[in-house]
Amino acid sequence: MTSESEQTSRRFSRFSVAMVSVTAFIFLVASLWAVVTPAFRAPDEAKHFNSILRLMQGGGWPPPQSVGLVEGTFVAVYESGFVATGKPVSVRYYADLPAFKDPELPQAEDRSVVSGLSTQGYGEITTPDQMTQHPPLYYSIEAILLKILGADGWRWDQLLLGMRLISAMMVAAAVPFIMAMIRLVTRSAAATIVGTVAIAAIPQFGLISGSVSNDALVILSGSATIYYSVLAVRRPEKIRTATIGVGIALGAGLLAKGLVLAAIPVVAIFFIIAGWRRSRKFWRRVLPVAGAMAIAFAVGGWWYVRNLMLYGQVQPSMRGSGRSETAFEGYNLLAFARDVIRRINNTFWGAQRGTEALPTTAVLAAGTAFVVLTLAVLVFSRQRRLLLILSLYPVLVAVLFVYHSWQIYWSTGDFMGLQGRYLYGAIGLYSLVIALAWQGVTRRLTPGVYRSANVVALTFSLIVFGLGISYMSWLYWRSHGEGIDVAFSRMVSAGPLNAATVTVLVVLCFAAWLAATLFTVRSSLTREPGSRRHSQRRRDRRSLAQ
Repeated sequence: MTSESEQTSRRFSRFSVAMVSVTAFIFLVASLWAVVTPAFRAPDEAKHFNSILRLMQGGGWPPPQSVGLVEGTFVAVYESGFVATGKPVSVRYYADLPAFKDPELPQAEDRSVVSGLSTQGYGEITTPDQMTQHPPLYYSIEAILLKILGADGWRWDQLLLGMRLISAMMVAAAVPFIMAMIRLVTRSAAATIVGTVAIAAIPQFGLISGSVSNDALVILSGSATIYYSVLAVRRPEKIRTATIGVGIALGAGLLAKGLVLAAIPVVAIFFIIAGWRRSRKFWRRVLPVAGAMAIAFAVGGWWYVRNLMLYGQVQPSMRGSGRSETAFEGYNLLAFARDVIRRINNTFWGAQRGTEALPTTAVLAAGTAFVVLTLAVLVFSRQRRLLLILSLYPVLVAVLFVYHSWQIYWSTGDFMGLQGRYLYGAIGLYSLVIALAWQGVTRRLTPGVYRSANVVALTFSLIVFGLGISYMSWLYWRSHGEGIDVAFSRMVSAGPLNAATVTVLVVLCFAAWLAATLFTVRSSLTREPGSRRHSQRRRDRRSLAQ
């Protein structure tokens, strides 16, 4: 007869296989978005690209607002058709979609190698690179890896795809932390997989994951920070591991983006709770939180002390800090509040700019459904206190960027910096809400219905992913009256991969999803999470064994 410890070991071994499958699936989802999205069409991608290119060229990390885009970035952007040649790389000069269908754009073999073009500007044209206001860790990792891969001799389209795929790997590396955290909370493998795979159903998340953006490292560090925070309170014997892990994860996040400062109070609360439970001695109670914060400061927190010493600000901004003494004429706080809600919701689920967005009805329905789901979990789940503490992270992030946006609006009337993607550092919380809701809904289902329900949930996420990426591809690449085959050919000709490679990516993505689904079905055969009937049978077996 197999012992309970051996059964547990086997379950965790099988769960590790499922974790690999889901991680591969999310990586391939991000990779497909990297292939589908036209060059430099993701938010601020040209400037993220420029900062990495400058580091590859040996240009270092200059003070905020002191440098502009290098010539190599201008050449790449012009050859991509994103901005007309001779124009600054600015939102106001972004090309309309038909530019991507211009047959005169260079074919792959004619595209330039730009790593040697390090002169500031393009002739008389200059564009500031505001990315130097951020810490440099994400850009440094990208530049180092690309140097190791020998990317100096790559064409700009190959270089851009390489940067995008490194971002995709960072996001994929967040998946094990998300799954481990959900498993700690729910103790259900099936709910964990359903909640994590649901990430793929957010089109904007896929687009950001497959683009050149420091948000990729924020997603990784944020997911690890949440996992180690939950580990500290759920597994007291792992407090040392959790302290070191959260210190490194939080520190890395702080060295990636200033909005990660919002995670500090959340980490502090978790580790104060963990320390309080651990001992009656005061110094042992404060040791976990003090250790976590000390490590985080040593890894990345020092950057903000440096900013204060050099610039008198925690986080320099291209738009400045503070606000004017009087509001602009026409200031309307209610209008600002309405726009905040609309813009954050739209850019969380799937909107870039202009016509490049999912239908308003779709993003409104998604936002409303998730809010209702979150409220239901907070009301009915036993994990509400944990969820409330974790929710402080995205709430505080929103407070930081909304307040800065309000200062700009007060002074100028412009709506700036209202991006739902800034909340992706807490994407693990989104998955946890889905998992807890799913666990609650399926609690009383019979084993057969439960297995079928899990397959339906995973299939729904796959279908939404497919619809989202297909719709955005249609917006990007298809002209009126043209067939899908023409749009696909145009997309392939604009990138560095051939049609066969793109097809293989699609097949691998489906295979990874299928592997995760098969594991979920198998786990449903051996366990019926949360079922009263199952719990009673388990208690009966234990009493008989005794």
